Amino acid sequence: MPNRSLHRALVCLLIFTTVLHPSFVSVVLAKSQTSSNEVDAALNLCKRGDSVAQKKGFESLQRLARDDSVESVNALATAHLNGLGTKRDANLAVSLYRKAAERKFNPAMHNLAVAYLTGQGITKDEKLAVEWFKKAAQEGNTQSMVNVGLCYQMGNGVTKDQKEAVVWFQKAAKLGDPDGMLNFGFCIENGRGINVDQKQAFAWYEKGAAAKHPASMVQLAICYRYGRGVGKDAAVAAKWFISAAENGGDASAMVEAGHVLTEGVGCDVDLVAGRRWNQKAADLGERDGMHNIGVSYYFGQGVEENFEKAVYWFTKASAAGQNMSTSNLGRCYLLGQGVEKNEKKAFELFRNSAATGNGMAMHNLALCYIKGWGVPKNTKAGFNWMKRGAAANAPLAMEFLTVAYRTGEFGEVNMAESDRLLRKLADRGYPPALRYLARKEAWDARQIAAAEERARRSEEAKDLMIVVGGALLLGALSGQALSNNNSSRSAGASVCSACSGTGNRTRRVSYNNWEREEYWGVCDECDGRGVVE
Repeated sequence: MPNRSLHRALVCLLIFTTVLHPSFVSVVLAKSQTSSNEVDAALNLCKRGDSVAQKKGFESLQRLARDDSVESVNALATAHLNGLGTKRDANLAVSLYRKAAERKFNPAMHNLAVAYLTGQGITKDEKLAVEWFKKAAQEGNTQSMVNVGLCYQMGNGVTKDQKEAVVWFQKAAKLGDPDGMLNFGFCIENGRGINVDQKQAFAWYEKGAAAKHPASMVQLAICYRYGRGVGKDAAVAAKWFISAAENGGDASAMVEAGHVLTEGVGCDVDLVAGRRWNQKAADLGERDGMHNIGVSYYFGQGVEENFEKAVYWFTKASAAGQNMSTSNLGRCYLLGQGVEKNEKKAFELFRNSAATGNGMAMHNLALCYIKGWGVPKNTKAGFNWMKRGAAANAPLAMEFLTVAYRTGEFGEVNMAESDRLLRKLADRGYPPALRYLARKEAWDARQIAAAEERARRSEEAKDLMIVVGGALLLGALSGQALSNNNSSRSAGASVCSACSGTGNRTRRVSYNNWEREEYWGVCDECDGRGVVE
């Protein structure tokens, strides 16, 4: 599952990175200039055709540039910069951009500013970049307005000034530039240089999304997901995440689309479509996409189960810094799934992932210390790591401590802390905790129904992370599903044979002298109810 906490912080950086990408120059050209149809046709031939067509398009641009029109000179510069139909020559491109820019052609001014900002074909000079962005902005170039705002926001070539950044973003937004709308909305939502107003931020994201701007669609979806400036609506959020991916969104949009489709968050489950979007993101080098493809192979989601391929993708994602994949890779080494068993390697991977703050890896590392997998047994160290995992909100670590504090197995009895963790798990919709409380407190039918609904909706119950161990409470309460309460069972209902009435899908895992049931989601046969009609 993608790390959604990153998305909001990346918005402005996303826009800025796009601006700096070499191909962006030609994109700005195509958007901003009012060139003749002939120049447009020649440049499009350079950009879209095969090598023969590109060469033909470049020759047409050379011919048109002899007339010395600013449109054709700017287009020819773009061809030289990107090597379209000719050898790449950034120095020549910059000299041509300057020629057109000095004649106040705003796309060329913008492109010259980009060259100064990136140091392509000219000595990098951020101050001159800002000057040329401002000149282009004065001539009506909205992309330059956005870039001036970003320069003030990041302190490139000017002193950081969030309020001044907002001024430029607002100018671009009011002139209909989607990047301006996105960045202006982001500032309003987060109080950067302007008072916080989530409803107004939502309105600007909505305008950007209506203009088919993928990044705005993602932000709009996040608003619907978390109820920022609008009521929560998982279905609408899912629609916008998928639309963002379908409309040319970046890899993060593809991962979000893959997530909602794979998990059925606000839409029907479609494992094949979910995997397709994750694969596209993975092919672009997006680490969460790689992680999710590994998960799909591990669990057989939308594809045949294949541990070797799961290991391949977990390894790639881990190398890219995906800490959940690092932990999952440790699991594979521990159990010999898709790779030769290596307890020491597993321990190292769990430790590396835990060091990044991954609570589930902390849980797995704790078990290594407790069981002596890849490291000498040290129950004290294991218990301490389990505490750290619980503090990081890892459900299985909290579950482990709930039982450990009750039994005193690790030398510490603390019923109050056990109850606190149990309540915390139940509040998060964790099925084993809900079922335990139902049994302990003899919940009535209404309480049971509400708990079942929370369990079905729980993000924790659908987490894509793979963990070692699981469901201590579930094992203790086998056959005591919420739905087994006679008051909640309809006439003619019988205990589900697929889950023995637990409402959970489980898998028994054996390793050396260790064996236990793992929680693998809600039972498919009874939809988590524990009974069938």
